Amino acid sequence: MTKSVFKSTIILFITGFFLHYAYDISNNNFLVGLFTPINESVFEHLKLAFYPILSWWLILYIFKEDIYNINKERWFTGCLVSIITSILTILSIYYIMKCGFELESIFIDILSLYVGLLTGQFLGYHIYKYYLKTNFVIVMILVLLIFISFIIFTIYPPNVLIFK
Repeated sequence: MTKSVFKSTIILFITGFFLHYAYDISNNNFLVGLFTPINESVFEHLKLAFYPILSWWLILYIFKEDIYNINKERWFTGCLVSIITSILTILSIYYIMKCGFELESIFIDILSLYVGLLTGQFLGYHIYKYYLKTNFVIVMILVLLIFISFIIFTIYPPNVLIFK
């Protein structure tokens, strides 16, 4: 499991790196902007974790479900846990470094993405492997709410620090 977590984290990290520039490369295409950062706000950069993680878990499920007999309920619970853990880790590192230590740097931002993805993937796979009870409908509703929130807050960002 450890090798697959590290491999997936590297793939997610590289995907996030390329997503960072996709909006500019697309000449500020609206649809591309829904899935990639459109500005330098902390919120917009959370897309670099959210969309690659969601895509990773969905694609693996679609193509490997029959091969590995993947339990759908536990799999998507792991996906949700990976998403939430990654986002919270990235936010924690960013705000601890910025507000606690008054440090801001591109290196810290890049490192926080990698650490967030790695932490999320480890916990997500752990939940998949060991968590027995889950409510698939609630898990999918939560994933959908996060997805919709990213879309809405991209179009209508609140006047809050994380969106500036």
